[in-house]
Amino acid sequence: MFWDLRHMLGVVSNRMGDWVTLGTFTELALPVELFPGRGPFGPRHEASFFIAYNFIRPLTWLGLLQNSPQNTPSMAVTDRQFRKSEIFDKVIKITLPNDIRVIGVH
Repeated sequence: MFWDLRHMLGVVSNRMGDWVTLGTFTELALPVELFPGRGPFGPRHEASFFIAYNFIRPLTWLGLLQNSPQNTPSMAVTDRQFRKSEIFDKVIKITLPNDIRVIGVH
């Protein structure tokens, strides 16, 4: 699979303290150009549906993300807004592996 769960959780941690549209989050979290552009909506729409059903929805069920009160069923998926809940940073910890070394090139 071409998506990195640690990266996506890091985007939530760093960028979703305030309301963010699903379309914006998708572009930050995934290489949208890898999705097929089926139908009239294109790859961004396909990628947003992928993120909504495989990432956003489970985190919402767990209480780690919040739906905006402005979201409505008639609203485009890419325009729906989410933010991290107060418990997100208490439950999810993003750490770097210990074996990363910095190499200087001159």
